[in-house]
Amino acid sequence: MEIVRLCLAHFPQLKLVVRARNVQHFYELRNLGVTAIQRETFESALLSAQDALQVVGETPQEAAATTERFRSHNLAQIEATWPHHQDEARLVSIAKAGRQQLEELMAQERQVTLLGDDVIAHPPAKAK
Repeated sequence: MEIVRLCLAHFPQLKLVVRARNVQHFYELRNLGVTAIQRETFESALLSAQDALQVVGETPQEAAATTERFRSHNLAQIEATWPHHQDEARLVSIAKAGRQQLEELMAQERQVTLLGDDVIAHPPAKAK
């Protein structure tokens, strides 16, 4: 973090590309104004997940699409939670809502997969 602070102090126009060890480190970097942040283990975890999905029967295209949807959702969640990362109750609330949203998305995709060519025009109703 000290190197980031020094770079920003001495070269305020400098565009930094930084690796974050974890989500908390990501938040700390964002607080300093860094926007180009790569999480160290995130991409390798997605590659492992993609391989695992293929092992259990998804085609390479299906596995890639599934992991890309998760990747996009996760990155959007991180951005959504960043402004609230010091408010634990709000952070938990956003995380729960995001997890529910992802579960619903995946359930809808499973439904479409099960229906095959008989895709319905309306997704299944949300559980109440």
